Amino acid sequence: MAKGSGLQQKQKCSQELQELLGKKEVSRGELMKLLWIYIKKKKLQDGQLINMGADEKMKKVFGHMKPGKTKTRKCKQGQITMFQLAQGLSKHLS
Repeated sequence: MAKGSGLQQKQKCSQELQELLGKKEVSRGELMKLLWIYIKKKKLQDGQLINMGADEKMKKVFGHMKPGKTKTRKCKQGQITMFQLAQGLSKHLS
């Protein structure tokens, strides 16, 4: 894969995402890495490894999403799945 394409291609972040990450541009791979660091640092995972809560900064990015569910579990109010996390980012990148 050519450098600067796919997961390595830098994209501009929305204002909300900039406030969360502290960066104006990130690649999708870097973005996921930074989000997981943030989630672990703030202890937002609920122990199931799939569901996570959101603090105020994350609510600005993911607040539009309904609580997620998987085949075996349903998220609590204010939680999303890791799959929703990835899906919800597309509108914050350009």
